[in-house]
Amino acid sequence: MLALFLALSTSALAADPAGDLGGVRGYAGLEWRPLSRQDLVFVDESRTSGTAVGEFDGTVRPVLGAFGGVWFNRYVALQLGLGVASLTTTSHTEDSYRQVSTAVVRPALDLRFGWMLPTHRYPVPWVILGGYADLPAARDVSDAYTDEEQQVADDAAAETRYRLGGVGGRVGLGADYRVLPSLLIGAQVTVGVHQATYTGGDQRFASTWITTEGSLLFTFEWPRRARPPEDG
Repeated sequence: MLALFLALSTSALAADPAGDLGGVRGYAGLEWRPLSRQDLVFVDESRTSGTAVGEFDGTVRPVLGAFGGVWFNRYVALQLGLGVASLTTTSHTEDSYRQVSTAVVRPALDLRFGWMLPTHRYPVPWVILGGYADLPAARDVSDAYTDEEQQVADDAAAETRYRLGGVGGRVGLGADYRVLPSLLIGAQVTVGVHQATYTGGDQRFASTWITTEGSLLFTFEWPRRARPPEDG
């Protein structure tokens, strides 16, 4: 995917060094994914991770997320996103303490592919293609554990990391409409896939979740370095 991005952006810039394809312009915004019945289904079917920080627990990927990126021309944009969720519980007694922590960091990379110049008259469409990874962390430590108990806790933490880890991607269509010179509203519809694999101990299993998702977008765009947008 990165190779495709570099090839497209390099060839487009070489063909249009003056920026007539739309110019370099940075943007940042919010992606709002309205609640559906999916959250109730995951709870009812006991498909949440039980840690509150998993992919489908609503924290590392909340209903309202942020993104930022750069359009290098009217053809190619690179977009980044980041989700972080962490839960740490510490308990103390007179003689000991115990700390249990779980966390997921979720970096995401998307490419947008367009074919129209920015305009004030009508929505400008684009295609989005991207991926992400859930990078987990988990531990359970106590100064009261024996070596055997600590080993059991370490094994349980490793199992938790397997359950929280995963990779996924999405592909879809979107469009932005410019309501002010630097403010756009838009929408996108994507088909996403999430893959999780467990390989701890003697167990081996994999799960794949495929879903269609609609989002509303609110985007602020920095002024372009090339000429102003054309109305047609």
